[in-house]
Amino acid sequence: MAIQIPAPTPEDKFSFGMWTVGFPGHDPFGLPTRPPMDIVHSLEKLAELGAYGVNFHDDDLVPFGSDDDTRDAILTRWRKGLADTGLVVTTATTNLFTHPVFKDGGFTANDRDVRRFALRKVMRNIDLAAELGAKVYVCWAAAKVPSPEPPRTSRLRWTATARGSTFSASTSPTRATTSGSRSSPSRTSPAATSCCRPSATPSPSSRPSTGPRRSA
Repeated sequence: MAIQIPAPTPEDKFSFGMWTVGFPGHDPFGLPTRPPMDIVHSLEKLAELGAYGVNFHDDDLVPFGSDDDTRDAILTRWRKGLADTGLVVTTATTNLFTHPVFKDGGFTANDRDVRRFALRKVMRNIDLAAELGAKVYVCWAAAKVPSPEPPRTSRLRWTATARGSTFSASTSPTRATTSGSRSSPSRTSPAATSCCRPSATPSPSSRPSTGPRRSA
């Protein structure tokens, strides 16, 4: 007797990561085996399959180093794609691990300029997450890199306000999860602008300016 497998519907609330749908098929031993998948095409196919929503890293949508005009054009298409397919954004996160500048971590980097860049990158993506209606924000404080120091058990509590939404976070040295409430969108905060262009990317070998040392 044939087994009947129910087809998924949006009411089932399956949500898919853009980094999984658009995975180019590479591994530590080889280059990508598939071409990049257009982000709007991903939305269309997921909607056809009965998906409810999507979640993303900032770099899943906008390539690292894109200028503001390119970013705006990509996000305009993305918003239209969401509206046309009816998919919702359930969760957002920020990529603080792929680019070589994060080789020693993002928030946990020894270089103060890298920590500040990571903060700006996250703040800008929190703005976008709130604007798109995401109810969950996942914050990766750093990549999992080898360290001669034993794991720390202390956790840091912090709150970030961006684009009318308040996100409370509980962070560990490698990962943090946040939850928040949304209100009406406001204009993007100045601290969250111009964070992802190449000119704003700190050099991995850069050093803090002279003067009293302050934490990031």
